[in-house]
Amino acid sequence: MSELLISLLATLVGVLLDRIATWQKARRSDANRLDLARLQRRLEVDRINRAIDKDIADEGSLDALIDRL
Repeated sequence: MSELLISLLATLVGVLLDRIATWQKARRSDANRLDLARLQRRLEVDRINRAIDKDIADEGSLDALIDRL
């Protein structure tokens, strides 16, 4: 009887450890997805800023660009 109980307990602990590992992987995956989204937004902001800087340089000044718009 005790061998059966020990086997059952070992199985339960194994399943629990597997669930914890799966949960941690999911959390890391979610964090990586959020980091990627932040990076993509930052790259988009940088692209827009470069485009604005180029437009300002093409017009000669920010005031000239504003007047043109």
